[in-house]
Amino acid sequence: MSEKGKKKERALLDVVMDLLTRRGFIAQTAEIYGNGLAGFFDFLPNGMQLKRNIEKAWREFFVWSSIDPLVYEIEGSVVLPEEVLVASGHVSSFSDPLVSCSKCKAELRADHLLESQAAMKTEGMTVPQIQDALKKRGIACPECGGALAPVEEFNLMLKTDIGASGNAKRAYLRPETAQSIFCDYKRVYQTMRAQLPFGISQIGPSYRNEISPRQGLIRMRGFTQMEIEFFFDPEAPVHPGYESTRDVKIRLITRDVQRDEKTADDVVEITIGDAMEKGIFPNNIQAYFVGKVFQFYQSIGIPYEALRFRHLLETETPFYSKGNFDLEIKLDMGWKEAVGIAYRTNHDLTTHGKNSGSKLEADVQKPGQKEVRKVVPHVVEPSFGVERALYCVLEHAYRPGIEKGAEKEKESDREWDWFQIQPHVAPFSAMVYPLMKKPELTGKALELFGAIKKAGIPVFYDHAGQIGRRYARADEIGTPYCFTVDYQTAEDGTVTIRERDSMRQIRVPVAECVQVLQSLVGREKEFLDLGTPIN
Repeated sequence: MSEKGKKKERALLDVVMDLLTRRGFIAQTAEIYGNGLAGFFDFLPNGMQLKRNIEKAWREFFVWSSIDPLVYEIEGSVVLPEEVLVASGHVSSFSDPLVSCSKCKAELRADHLLESQAAMKTEGMTVPQIQDALKKRGIACPECGGALAPVEEFNLMLKTDIGASGNAKRAYLRPETAQSIFCDYKRVYQTMRAQLPFGISQIGPSYRNEISPRQGLIRMRGFTQMEIEFFFDPEAPVHPGYESTRDVKIRLITRDVQRDEKTADDVVEITIGDAMEKGIFPNNIQAYFVGKVFQFYQSIGIPYEALRFRHLLETETPFYSKGNFDLEIKLDMGWKEAVGIAYRTNHDLTTHGKNSGSKLEADVQKPGQKEVRKVVPHVVEPSFGVERALYCVLEHAYRPGIEKGAEKEKESDREWDWFQIQPHVAPFSAMVYPLMKKPELTGKALELFGAIKKAGIPVFYDHAGQIGRRYARADEIGTPYCFTVDYQTAEDGTVTIRERDSMRQIRVPVAECVQVLQSLVGREKEFLDLGTPIN
């Protein structure tokens, strides 16, 4: 069997991860030392740029475009003192069920073992229930067949000590970005003269000591979160932007459907407004974010039919929650959670206020009245994982090349694997090439490269190899447009632009290249309308 044939039989996760490693997206952390550090990845130039572009797209969608109310952004410390995480409950209950093999000493997630060996759904199961299920089904160690030890709770936080050993203060690498926001709530509220409702957002790293990190970028020990804590008066749970999402159609698995095992995966298509009228959402703030999140993931390249929200059952949600919705994305390996949108009530601010001795309140005054109420705000929290979003985008953008010599079914068929990434999140929006490595061509190409770079557009310059191979390299990392300076450039001042998806080409005056590229990345005009087509 050919290498292409073997590749097609492999799991898509392995194919995509291999391509990401070979094409400069990611590398296992410290990979030169044996197998590196499991659960951690370094993002190389292509991956780092893609990651930054997804973060930028998120900021534009959820933070920068928000006018009323304002969403403020902070950058909190990665290290948090123990007191914060005692108050949040992470010290006592942030854990996963761990089971070890008495023979080979392998350590495994007990719930994952049930899912893989017995095809059980384990959401909401307690440790005793998991232990009982393992015993009843006679499940042994998948590595060596040895007997399993009793299931234990394993705390997922990474500990550290601050200061000299004699006076060291216990701290942890933060397991989520949310706690930084709650701790900074009072300072932001006062210094920014904020009024309810308003949000505080943050993009930054979090760390969880996963028992068995797996599935590449899907489950990691070090990852990046994008979160918003949206604070509001519980007596006026209204988002000013709600009307803009009323007609957004989503795919939803309701609680009623999940309670019936025969139809547990049945999806209904419903607008945000209709779902609100049916009482599915506790307030229109959570409804607003559900609609916006559904729109955002489509905007970065996830198809409508590969998205669904699941209304978590009561047994899956914390006691203080008044409603949790998870956005799930369909991958080759199955449906995976990508976003959690939780209505956390005022639990976090109340708990931190009590433990710290601070009053984490806000002043609320009704229009036309002098009376001011003190309120501990309620919170709706949309929480995103950047690396998981990045992987989902890449899997859905992956296009396998055809076998060498195979008959092409369409003009855009090619013999190399490539990524059809949305132009505004692709690692580089454009490549700039001289047709050949000659001074009269490289000089003009570098001038064009500099002009595009100065405009703040991610661009890459490449003069090595045949032009066809350079186009292939651009396709392999998802670059949507390639600009080629050739001998005609000196004659009429135009360059060739190649479009990745169709492989069509147009000629455009050099002086218009930056403006044309901005129109293309912004999806303002069709490619063939921006220049003279080349047959």
